[in-house]
Amino acid sequence: MALQPNFFVYKCVCIFSVLHIQSDVAGATFMAAGSSAPELATAVIAVFIAKDDIGLGTVVGSAVYNVMFVISVCALAAGMVVYLHWWPLFRDCAFYLLSVVALALVIYDEKVFW
Repeated sequence: MALQPNFFVYKCVCIFSVLHIQSDVAGATFMAAGSSAPELATAVIAVFIAKDDIGLGTVVGSAVYNVMFVISVCALAAGMVVYLHWWPLFRDCAFYLLSVVALALVIYDEKVFW
């Protein structure tokens, strides 16, 4: 089946081909955006609409849940044993830990300036 010009996937393929982005990078970008969308919506609603304080636990907790849920559903849908190399897992965990520590240090004194 050919991609129809009015479908979302076709438009994405057009955008990524114009920008010369590889399909695996484009897929990872959309996966990251899709898994982070609930967290972004929660933060925007909490800060701008509800005028509520959104804590470190909310941001970190929802991000961990989103990442673990997406990975587990992908593993279940694979239908076969998927072997993982240790390096990507270690790298992602290390950078996630680094970003959580950086976030905690920035908001430690409860004052954030541009």
